[in-house]
Order: sequence, then C-alpha cells, then structure tokens
Amino acid sequence: MSKALDFYLDLCSSGAIEKDQNQIDLLTELEIFLSNSDENIFSKILKFSSQENSLTCFYLHGNVGSGKTLLMDLISKVILSNKFMRIHFHEFMIKTHNSLHELRAKKYSKDDLIASYAKMIQLETDIIFFDEFQVTNIADAMILSQLFTEFFNRKIKIVLTTNIFPDDLYKDGLQRELFLPFIELIKKKSKIFELNTGKDYRKLNLNNDEVYFSPINLATSHKINDLYIKLSENSEEINKIINVKGREVVIKRLAKRVSRFYFDEICGLPLGAEDYLSMISFFDTIIIENIKNFSNECINEQLRFINLIDVLYDNNINLVLSSTVNISEIDSAFHLKEKFKRTQSRLEEMKSRKYRDTS
Repeated sequence: MSKALDFYLDLCSSGAIEKDQNQIDLLTELEIFLSNSDENIFSKILKFSSQENSLTCFYLHGNVGSGKTLLMDLISKVILSNKFMRIHFHEFMIKTHNSLHELRAKKYSKDDLIASYAKMIQLETDIIFFDEFQVTNIADAMILSQLFTEFFNRKIKIVLTTNIFPDDLYKDGLQRELFLPFIELIKKKSKIFELNTGKDYRKLNLNNDEVYFSPINLATSHKINDLYIKLSENSEEINKIINVKGREVVIKRLAKRVSRFYFDEICGLPLGAEDYLSMISFFDTIIIENIKNFSNECINEQLRFINLIDVLYDNNINLVLSSTVNISEIDSAFHLKEKFKRTQSRLEEMKSRKYRDTS
C-alpha cells in the first residue's frame, strides 16, 4: 500500500475524514503520476504507453468541497522529491508578475522573459502544486500559455486543482480565442481526473455558534459591536496604513489583531489579492459588515469578495460578517455564478468551530 493511502486511511480511521472510493482512486492515480522510479509498485503493475509517460500535468477538477485541496496537500506530504512548490494560484500569479517586472528592469528581451522566468522556477522545483487554478483576465491567459509550454518542455510536473473542466477555462473571457491553444495544450499534456464525491465535505462540521449575522438591522449591528469589543478586549483602534508596491492600503479599525471593515471599504475599492495578502499579516480576525446581494451591476465588487475570501480561507483567518440575506441566499452576477459556489462553500466552512479552532 502507498504512503499516501496509508495516511488517508489513518485519517479515516480516526474520524477526521470520511472514507470515499473516488478519493482513494485519486490518491492512487496521483502517486502513479508523481512516481519517477521504475521500481515503483504501480509501475510494475501498470504498463504505461509512451503517451502516458509524456504527461506532465495532473489536472484535478471536481465539485466544490469534494476534498481536492485536502488530498493534494496529503500527497505533497509523502512525495520523495524535496524540490516541490505548493502555492495558491493567486499567489503564484502575483509572484510571476513581480518576477517578470524585475526581468524587464534588467533589460531582458521580451522574447526571453518567459523562458528566463521558467528557468528560475526550474532551479527551485521539479513539481508544482497549484491550488484553485483559474484564469480571469487576458494578461494572465497569455502569460500562462507561454509559461506552461516552458514548464512542459522542461519536464516540470504540475498538479493543479480547480472547479473547472479544461474546455470551460476562461469561459466568456475577453479575446478568449487567443487562449484556446493553451486549453488544447493542457488537454494534450494532462492526466485529467474528475473528483465528484456527491458531497460538500466543508458543510459536515458546521456548528450553531453565531459569527454570521443577517438581516442587517440594529440588533445584528449591536451583536457585532459587542463581539468586536470582546475580541479586541476593548483596545484602542487605529486605521493602519501599509505600503503595497508604492500604494497606500488602509487596514480599518485595527485593534489587538482584529480588523473591522464595511463591505464597501474592502471590496468597493480597487484592491486585489496582493493587497489582501499584505493585510492579513496584521490581523487574525476580520469583521466585514453589510455584505450586499450581488448582481451584474456590481461584478467587480463580487470578484474582489471572491478573491478576499480565498486569501482569508487559505491563511486560516477568522471571519465575522453581516449580510442583507443569509450567505447561502446571496445572488451572483451571471458570469460568476459557478465561481461563487466555491466561495459560498468556503464561507460555510469558515463559520464552523472546526475551522476557527485551527486558525
């Protein structure tokens, strides 16, 4: 039996997770994909074709809450290679844009930028684990097409999780026709595995402790105010200004590592994942008040909210919020409906005691 499967079954036996055959199949396939040893037991049992041997990407997609991130983290703990990178896709793209900017400043030619960056990555790692892979703008789309080509040519193995089937990547995006060759490349070079357990495991550990409040009225505002005073121990609050790439970003009402924002103050301004990542080193708990119903008229605010929740979730930041309606009933802009399902699932988990106990 593989180390990953042993680890998984121990978690099942302890009651930490629920045993699922689809997840077991995934671990088996992932370990085969990552193995470079001819002596590996799976290599002896299964005879790979030359086409299978040429696959350098494991494309893991499936429904929200099916355990993709958990299983990817589990397999990363037992792989033999000590040269691997595990990174959220938002963070990777921030790193990529920063690195390309530095290379341009060093007068690298435009034609050599991506290849030079890929070479830098190759020195750091031979396996990259991307969590929550998604493409949301044409600039990223064009970079990824060239960058993944370089990764594949250099035999850097990629494991990525996403909610999106390859053919639906960057769906309805601006100038999507320029991105279609990348989709074909991904399909050609990837082992594609669908993980659909029929359950959202993030919803299995909910409790009734009140940290989300709706509707918005005097009573809920009073409860949040009391909670803020309790969490901050009634410490003096400040508006802390931090610098992100030469821009001033304000962390509102910061008191004893608790920050308190109104929705428009954190999602109504032109902030991105890099700003949110910079903010979270200053607080362990964030309160967001007056979250609105989303629509096609506020798609930018909704997209920022999605990015914000991803950053908070990935870094185990506690969340208290108030909204006009229950989180499960919040509407969405049409083009963000599928993406927002993941956000709502993460929000459900983030209000659980289990999530907060590990924060």
